[in-house]
Amino acid sequence: MAASVPASSRSAGNQKTPGSFCLGRHTLRIPMELHALNRKRLCERLREKVPENAVVLLMGGESCSRDSSDVFPVFRQESYFHWAFGVLEPDCYGAIEVSTGKATLFFPKLHESFAIWDGRIKPMEEFRTHYEVDGALQVHELPDFMTKLNPAVILTLVSRVIKTSQELRVLRYAARVSTNAHIEVMKRARPGMKEYQLEALFMYNCYYFGGCRHVAYTCICGTGSNAAILHYGGAHAPNDRSVNDGDI
Repeated sequence: MAASVPASSRSAGNQKTPGSFCLGRHTLRIPMELHALNRKRLCERLREKVPENAVVLLMGGESCSRDSSDVFPVFRQESYFHWAFGVLEPDCYGAIEVSTGKATLFFPKLHESFAIWDGRIKPMEEFRTHYEVDGALQVHELPDFMTKLNPAVILTLVSRVIKTSQELRVLRYAARVSTNAHIEVMKRARPGMKEYQLEALFMYNCYYFGGCRHVAYTCICGTGSNAAILHYGGAHAPNDRSVNDGDI
């Protein structure tokens, strides 16, 4: 089990502050500068290997309803796209011009009825300011945008292995949140509880105290022999065994 920290444009007191993500004074403030630095490092390394007018084009995670219903699971951004831009919204694209480092985001055009179901429709300029990029357009404008750039090479995936000091700070925060949640689970585990109740305690602590709405993967919360199953906790084995006295 491990917490996972997102990035967006909210800050303490529910005030939206361009250029950072924070869910309260008790949580970590993550500046958009972190993602800008990632893009800068990426371009610096690529300039040595690709033509001058190369473009990195990344696709964000897609929204997906549950079984063709109007129910949408909580969205988690695609990791490479998040690394480069810090965007939380689904169905987006991002382009990075390698020679200049100029970054442009593309957001879906939303029908006016979206505001009734999901809230105010933000203008493109607000997205540009929030995520501190050079431009923000709608997704349907992407083909014309790329045609005008006429890049010699389009790069679609890059490495995220080497971390900056800001990224390490975020990772250490997530590790600390996870550690504290593990400790709370150990304190409260009792014979007769269900594994899923321990999972619920873990996720509660990560979100309530750490501001981490997502965890890095489906919780593996196995007691007894279940602890030896590497990917326990999925739909086929959903953390449903009872904790017996003496179980590990």
